[in-house]
Amino acid sequence: MGAPFGECARAGAAMPLAARDDGDLVAKRVHSGNSLSTMRGIWKWVGLAGVAGVVVGGVLVARDQRKRQAYTPDEVRARLHQRLAESNPEGFQSKSGSV
Repeated sequence: MGAPFGECARAGAAMPLAARDDGDLVAKRVHSGNSLSTMRGIWKWVGLAGVAGVVVGGVLVARDQRKRQAYTPDEVRARLHQRLAESNPEGFQSKSGSV
């Protein structure tokens, strides 16, 4: 244990896995694995928050457009009468000819 770090690493690399004393390396692997999974979890939540933001933004835009394009019943009726008059200039006649 008194040898410099580089010599320990070289000596440990030459030994079989069972004979190595790599308690520090195991701790580093576990730590790096946890931080990697932690970062993946963080990025997953950031991504989900981004998707949720896009969805909410789309909902707000659609709601705003509906408000701007909302017509009163009288406006709808007037537009339908106008379109009917434009499509049939002689006046409205049903197929049966009664009205």
